[in-house]
Amino acid sequence: AIGYMGCNQFRAVLCCILAVGFLGLQTCGAIISHLDIASNYAGTLVGITNTLATIPGFVGPYVVGAITKNNQTIEAWRLIFNISAGIGAFGSLAYCILFNGEEQRWNRIEHENDTNGPTNT
Repeated sequence: AIGYMGCNQFRAVLCCILAVGFLGLQTCGAIISHLDIASNYAGTLVGITNTLATIPGFVGPYVVGAITKNNQTIEAWRLIFNISAGIGAFGSLAYCILFNGEEQRWNRIEHENDTNGPTNT
């Protein structure tokens, strides 16, 4: 939406504030999901997913630079915002389709020393 607001700074800033606010809600849901599916490995899962989530942080500026090099037009920035929105929508859709919140079987830790009867110490 930002690419289509023209030069109205108030609406553009308001849109950015709302986007970041909703991103916070999404992040809370995604992070807590690690505890839902594998509480024993939640820290490891957060590390892996956050590592993957940093990729747009260093790829994005290169894409923006490639698109806007000698092309500082509103159309170029619209393309950038549309690419960002498409990636976000794809990720959200994939999460909604693939995630079920059920504990994963590989999360269960079975101990070999467990016995069913009384033990003598």
